[in-house]
Amino acid sequence: MNPLLEIDGLDIAIGGRTLVRSISLAVEPGEIVGLVGESGSGKSLTALALMHLLPAGAETRGRILLDGEALGDKTEAELCTIRGARIGMVFQEPMSALNPVMTIGDQVAESLRHNGGLSRREARIRASAVLDQVELPAGTVPRNRYPHELSGGQRQRVAIAIAIAQQPRLLVADEPTTALDVTTQAQIMALLRRLVAETGMGLLLISHDLALVAGIAQRVAVMRRGEIVDSGASRTLFATSRHPYTAALVAAATAAPRAARNVPNGEALLAASGIIHDYALPRRHLFAGARRFRAVDQVALTVHRGESVALVGESGSGKTTLLRTLLALDRVQGGTIRLDGENFSGTARQRRRIQAVFQDPYGSFDPRWRVEHLVAEPLHLLEARLDAGERRRKVEAMLERVGLAAADADRLPHEFSGGQRQRIAIARALILEPALIAFDEATSALDVSVKAQILDLLAELSVRQDLAYLFVTHDLGTVRRIADRVLVMQAGRIVEQGPTEQIFAAPSHPYTAALIAAAPDLWTVLAGLDGSRA
Repeated sequence: MNPLLEIDGLDIAIGGRTLVRSISLAVEPGEIVGLVGESGSGKSLTALALMHLLPAGAETRGRILLDGEALGDKTEAELCTIRGARIGMVFQEPMSALNPVMTIGDQVAESLRHNGGLSRREARIRASAVLDQVELPAGTVPRNRYPHELSGGQRQRVAIAIAIAQQPRLLVADEPTTALDVTTQAQIMALLRRLVAETGMGLLLISHDLALVAGIAQRVAVMRRGEIVDSGASRTLFATSRHPYTAALVAAATAAPRAARNVPNGEALLAASGIIHDYALPRRHLFAGARRFRAVDQVALTVHRGESVALVGESGSGKTTLLRTLLALDRVQGGTIRLDGENFSGTARQRRRIQAVFQDPYGSFDPRWRVEHLVAEPLHLLEARLDAGERRRKVEAMLERVGLAAADADRLPHEFSGGQRQRIAIARALILEPALIAFDEATSALDVSVKAQILDLLAELSVRQDLAYLFVTHDLGTVRRIADRVLVMQAGRIVEQGPTEQIFAAPSHPYTAALIAAAPDLWTVLAGLDGSRA
């Protein structure tokens, strides 16, 4: 009997350069297969090849069979009847994949009308049923909502609904939970597992998160530089594999927590108390009173010199709003913020002491500027102007300090990998020699080994320069590796705080316990797998 999906000797070349070599992989009906590897390993190219969505000019060799039927010789018209109907795909960023000017009901219905031959009314009825199937009931999420009105997890559920609307035999999910918080990620994984069990479809899950894949996949293939270098049952592969690349990924994913440190308890470098931030809500009708939503409610926190503090919580908990207020990017509506003992209002002199690194460095860089200009940009805050030679020397020194080459100053942002761009962002934050750097989800989208390298770099810089860090993140693995203290935020309030290992070992608040329980940990996942998964 033929596998549901069979890839045999797949090569993919673009511009004469072979990027994927001799890939062979199979997925059976009702089976979940994980495809893991770092950025640039060829995972997403392989997924796009299955859908025949590779960039123009791409060349492929080898065979891709669906239910024993070769897809390589199909015309575009024939492929259009296969996409959605027999193979569905869930992309990494639902906000980019969804149409911002169409309601979610219409978007799911559109996929049904495309190949299903349903009338507009029939498609809408079926679309509503599919949205119910992915746990978006009409009473909670009306079908006339637009993507921007939904949370990240809800948008991903809509993307899944579109992918499964025509009941495909195979679902390909490419990094479906990368930007989601831990509880939402767990819910999406549970949804995918349930859909596979209920429908019998096969699932090819592409991810760089080893713990997430180990928790759901029966079999895993590991890609590196365009080739599958290791494969096997999840438990066997991650627990006992002897391949050095797989072992290196596992080692990076299971690095030991940061050792407890004695942080000075003198006057705080950053001290905030009673912070309040409200957002205006739309009026219910013309004559209704103004409504407000309290995103941050009487929050207090401190960060001492040389200390690493993590602020964790789900999306919508108020973390980013609080951070923007602490950085004086949003006006303080209530409470006080003190930096180095004085009220912080965001003057140029004060901003030299506190810098920020954001989640997407590419989005925060001007793509037309060379790295020298990007890293040197904050130097305008200095009272004394530097000449061109001094500025260049300072930029080169910072690039070398974060593990890049001095010559990288002449390159453009698109010439770097995601991890390298994040190092450039760190160099830009360091160039003013601040006392505190704030990180807003700065490692959430990085590969496991790249993330480990960045965290090791930050730990080294903290010790060498007595730097303080404030990490805003939903990644509890990162928190455990870098933070001395943790503050847990829920619905605009700090509900628990304390030393990192104390919080992880014995959380006192049920919300903290739920976050920790939802966070995938590779060894915990492997220990919980039964013999049938080995």
